[in-house]
Amino acid sequence: MRYYESRFFPSYQENICQKPVPLESRRYIGNKAKLTRWIMELIDDNTKNVKTFTDIFAGTASVSNQALRKYKRVIINDTLRSNNVIYRGFFSAGYWNKEKLNEIIASYNSLNANFVSKNYGIA
Repeated sequence: MRYYESRFFPSYQENICQKPVPLESRRYIGNKAKLTRWIMELIDDNTKNVKTFTDIFAGTASVSNQALRKYKRVIINDTLRSNNVIYRGFFSAGYWNKEKLNEIIASYNSLNANFVSKNYGIA
């Protein structure tokens, strides 16, 4: 379980190379992206003076993403390792090399489209 402070959130939007990839671009069956506004309204209607938000089954973290705009501290929990990697990428503070990232993206974009299907597809 990790927690993130709202001051870290803007850094990924301001610094990501090229066009930002929205957190909600990842989809799971049962994700809460379309329910986020309603969930936050329910919380607002039923709580007072809350400074910490906990998203126990974070999944795509769409609710946590919204909570970061309102709460001082957000705790994001999920047992799926790939989700935890995404949370660190979107929400953690840290240094990253924009030039190196652009080089990696350019190298993937230059690959022949058949490369993936030839090497990783079902024959």
